[in-house]
Amino acid sequence: MAINVAFTAMRRAMVLSVLVMLAANQTEAAKTVTVGGVSAASCGVWMATRRDHSASGHEQWILGYLSGAADNTSGRVNPLERLDYYAVTAWMDNYCQAHPLDDMLKAGRSFIVAHPR
Repeated sequence: MAINVAFTAMRRAMVLSVLVMLAANQTEAAKTVTVGGVSAASCGVWMATRRDHSASGHEQWILGYLSGAADNTSGRVNPLERLDYYAVTAWMDNYCQAHPLDDMLKAGRSFIVAHPR
């Protein structure tokens, strides 16, 4: 029982540490990083392209962005762990439905915060 409690506390501390690191990195990254592709497209565009079945470029961009996050952190942050294409696109659909004015970059960062590992 004591081991389970210690493990749970350690796991919570680790998740909190990752979230704090991501928040700090997001603030700094927003100031210094230039991203290409559809990152500037709005979530409204994501929803429109998903409706008319022309979202392939947007879908590939988000998968590449999330894969790059894992690669850039040597797997310390791994937002795609145990998730497939359908899970990612469903999450993006829900996020973009709720935040149509956010850009793809913000949506991608929000995905990472929601799925750090």
